[in-house]
Amino acid sequence: MQYRPFGKTGKKLSALGVGTMRFKLGEENGFENAVQLTLEAVKQGVNYIDTSFGYLGGQAEKIAGEAVKRAGKEVYVTVKSNGLTDVSADACYKRICDSLKNMGLPKAHFFILWTVLNYDDFMKMTLPGAAYDGAVRAKKEGLIDHICMSAHASPENIIKIMRTGKIEGLTISYSVLTPHIFEPVLQTAAELGIGLVTMNSLGGGLIPQNPGLFSFVKQDGDESAAAAALSWSYAHPQITTVLSGMTTLDELNENLRAFSKSENSAESEKRIAEVNKSFSDITGFCTGCGYCAGCPAGIDIAVLMQAFNAIKFTGGIMDYRRKDERLLENIRICYRLNMISSFMPPDTKNPCLQCGECESKCTQHLPIIKRIAEIYKRFDESAYSEKHIMDRLRNIFSVNYEKIAFWSAGLYTKKVFSYFQKLFPNQKSDFFIFDKNEKLWGTVCDGIRVENPSKLLEIKPNIVVISNYIYSEEIYRDIKQYENSGVRIVKIHTGNDVPWLF
Repeated sequence: MQYRPFGKTGKKLSALGVGTMRFKLGEENGFENAVQLTLEAVKQGVNYIDTSFGYLGGQAEKIAGEAVKRAGKEVYVTVKSNGLTDVSADACYKRICDSLKNMGLPKAHFFILWTVLNYDDFMKMTLPGAAYDGAVRAKKEGLIDHICMSAHASPENIIKIMRTGKIEGLTISYSVLTPHIFEPVLQTAAELGIGLVTMNSLGGGLIPQNPGLFSFVKQDGDESAAAAALSWSYAHPQITTVLSGMTTLDELNENLRAFSKSENSAESEKRIAEVNKSFSDITGFCTGCGYCAGCPAGIDIAVLMQAFNAIKFTGGIMDYRRKDERLLENIRICYRLNMISSFMPPDTKNPCLQCGECESKCTQHLPIIKRIAEIYKRFDESAYSEKHIMDRLRNIFSVNYEKIAFWSAGLYTKKVFSYFQKLFPNQKSDFFIFDKNEKLWGTVCDGIRVENPSKLLEIKPNIVVISNYIYSEEIYRDIKQYENSGVRIVKIHTGNDVPWLF
């Protein structure tokens, strides 16, 4: 196993890190198998485990904690807090304490302010009394060692955040699918001494599921396209650790072999250069070179074209229990947008001026104007814009209800409720959240108490909004009988929608 310093923290992290989001707990002995897989990774030299309270319903933290306790040597583990839900310092501090309790550990080495979407959101999280202060308190008390961040923001926003001096490490979505677009982030991290961890290093699974398309990534000695993609990421000297969500011993061993050989700087530079050249040779593929920058209409063309690349792929991301191929293409496009820059258009009116300036600069000679039109058409058909969300909510809440309930607690409901508050800032309704997860009963989500579903008829809201994308149909079938009692039940999503939050 190879190791590199993680920024200025004084810690050296393994080239490979264990991601804990993809363990198959539904299989027989799933929990213990996940612990054993993580332990084997540690035995082979992995010393970084990335986990979160939001992974696998809290089980991922328990797996990480159990593996660390059995390891018998120092292993670095993360705790996370989402500054959009754990808004206050107290909420963030409590989240850290709850995660440590869940893992059965006295401390975590790295705290990660989770899923920062843009610079403005980060600055809100660092206001006095906001989430960041809770992490500072935990650090002073020895519960964590270092304050870091994971981002789905644009490179420009990430660089602005790094220059605030408030973070010691950064986790970004980075893979051979974005060979150029994040280079300024890597350079700035090196300049400032900020440690870098990469997630989605296999393109969310797109690379191993499309081995033929990505066969060019392989260099002499590489076992597979997936292994080569991991080696490509680590060829960048600014990157400390490459995360991989492994589910089997075979996957772990393949990943370990990818990091078992050390490349000198010349070999690494050669690998990067050859992969970049090969991307340039793919017909119709945006390499993210950025030569199209400077759109008179302000369109971030490289980001949109990188997302459009997803049409060329199959699989890779979770299917969100959808089967229609065009819808799955739309999900892949919007997912890529979310991973690269958390972009959601204000509306679906195509802003392109059709001036052709971008096409004249494009080294790949892409039909950019046509692709932008197609992307905005897909935004419209799949309700992926802030205007679609607002229009949907206006339609649902056309009546001023006295009691309003949302079904399922979590980030999705928080996002929907935040738009509701923008739309109806003076609404005086009573709000409730129902969820089947008994561990959530009595907790608070965005200031709203989470209730046991058995209390639904006792509370008797005028309307229940199913603010869930994946299981909306199942939830509706479970609760539709309440319509007979005068409760209006509405699914926030229709059949053609993509998720509003990934």
